[in-house]
Amino acid sequence: MRIHLILFTCLSGAALACSTLISPVPTLEWDTSTHHRLIEYACYGGLVPTGYYDNNIPPVRIRGDGSVLWLVYEGAERRVMEGAFTQDELQAVVTRMADAGFFGWKDSYESTEIIYDGSDCRLSVALASGEKTVWVRTAAEPPAGYAELLTWLRTGAGAEGHDFVPTHGWLRAIPVDATDTPPALVWPDEGIEGIRLSDAGEALPVSGEALATAWRIVNSDRYAQVEQAGRRYTLVVQIEDVTDLWPTSP
Repeated sequence: MRIHLILFTCLSGAALACSTLISPVPTLEWDTSTHHRLIEYACYGGLVPTGYYDNNIPPVRIRGDGSVLWLVYEGAERRVMEGAFTQDELQAVVTRMADAGFFGWKDSYESTEIIYDGSDCRLSVALASGEKTVWVRTAAEPPAGYAELLTWLRTGAGAEGHDFVPTHGWLRAIPVDATDTPPALVWPDEGIEGIRLSDAGEALPVSGEALATAWRIVNSDRYAQVEQAGRRYTLVVQIEDVTDLWPTSP
């Protein structure tokens, strides 16, 4: 009897330990629509210049239909890449996150230091059963496997990519004081396809060559100055469901 009691106690303790250390993985099902943000990694806060987030795009975003956007940087220059997964491939991506332990990680990893100019980064997965978000604060120790998983996601999670080319968006031109640096572009006084920067104090719908030109400028340097009729501007180009913000965003 004593042997049986000890064995039962040990087994019960082991079961309790397992249930404590291993969190259940939810059913890996999701909304498969184009606008559903299934997986997203983004950072906020820190000491950044005014207007920093106007042109901001999260480092990686994977939608429920399998479309994926990610960023590649070369110095100040940003390339926006896009690719696509089949639903089976997307299932493998989410499964890899589950296998890495994502759904068992804490909701927040805090720093032991007080950092006033630090940023907060979040990694989120929005399943049909609910959304799981993991925040990692500046100088915090992330969970094991986090860095490797993030590196993989930020390079497209294995998707075959090509440059994202927007077909429509919004353009805003912000007047600024000229620097000693020559402008990145002299915008024609008559405008490009009728779009004049002096008319873009409020966001204007834009497409075609005007959009392509402005998109090239903000990707080369989000603070690049453009000149029109002797006046300097910085540009804001916002694309629905691509940039963090756009004029009709909820």
